[in-house]
Amino acid sequence: MAVDVDNYKKVAILLVSLGIDVSVEIFKHLDEWEIELISKEIARLGELEQEQIDEVIKDFHQRLLSAASTEGGLQYLREVLERAIGPAKAMGIIRHLHQIRPFSYLESVSGSQIAEIVSGEDPQIIALVLSYLPASHAAEAFAQLGEGLRKEVAGRMVLLQDVHREAIENVHKALEKVVSNRERRMSEKISFAGEGVRTLANILNAAPQQVEKNVMDHLKTLDETLAEEVRNNMFLFEDMVKFDDVSMQKILRQVDMRDLTLSLKLADEALKQKVFSNLSERVRETCQEELSYLGPVRLKQVEEAQQKVIATVRRLEAAGEIEIPHKGQEEKFV
Repeated sequence: MAVDVDNYKKVAILLVSLGIDVSVEIFKHLDEWEIELISKEIARLGELEQEQIDEVIKDFHQRLLSAASTEGGLQYLREVLERAIGPAKAMGIIRHLHQIRPFSYLESVSGSQIAEIVSGEDPQIIALVLSYLPASHAAEAFAQLGEGLRKEVAGRMVLLQDVHREAIENVHKALEKVVSNRERRMSEKISFAGEGVRTLANILNAAPQQVEKNVMDHLKTLDETLAEEVRNNMFLFEDMVKFDDVSMQKILRQVDMRDLTLSLKLADEALKQKVFSNLSERVRETCQEELSYLGPVRLKQVEEAQQKVIATVRRLEAAGEIEIPHKGQEEKFV
């Protein structure tokens, strides 16, 4: 059965069937206006029926490759154009095709974003827009619409008939402006996603312990999981015990001995031993002796001394001289 297709569509089918290499050679002998018209048809082809191919290539079947492509579309078109006339001219033709094909700018937008963009429109308009999109892309957007809206759109889509070109162009331009404004707003945003927890943890590390306690208690009432995440990103004085010996020695060389002694006043035995084992014998004996003779001191003084040690840790980390081991982090051995 003969298939009635116009000449440019026939050429498009032939080129797709012959494959990219042959198509490139043919394009080299065409004028740019011919390439543009044929390109338009290739971009529209999509999946071809074998009946169409047989009709178009009946006089050329000897030249068909066994692995000839039967699918057109923009990707095929882009490769042919770039190899035939270069990337710059190819992009110009593709851009022109995008301009004349309704709602082509939505093809680079995710289905969920399309649903968000069109959800406030009349179901008739949504049906029109989805009708112009590739089926898979339209399906993704359609699935994201509310159940009630999906039913209305489906009802309008099956009844969709002739729509005046001017009406399509008006909808095309209106939605293009929405997409353009959306993209501009997104480009003006600076993402802090995932940074808030670490930022707060760093602030609390440098804050007085009472401030830290008040903030953490408040966070727990709001979201215990989030509070735990902040806590896991904080470096506490008792976390000093997790440092390897090399890192500990770098820290201790930068800490004033008076501050170190005070900071150990309330430390557990494991941390004290970790510190003492990384001091020289003379400094260790001096520190232990001062600690044993240290009488009652204000809690605030101990906390301030610990904050000074933590500040030293943070400074060395920022300089790249040590790495702070976070909670739950597995130790690495090499």
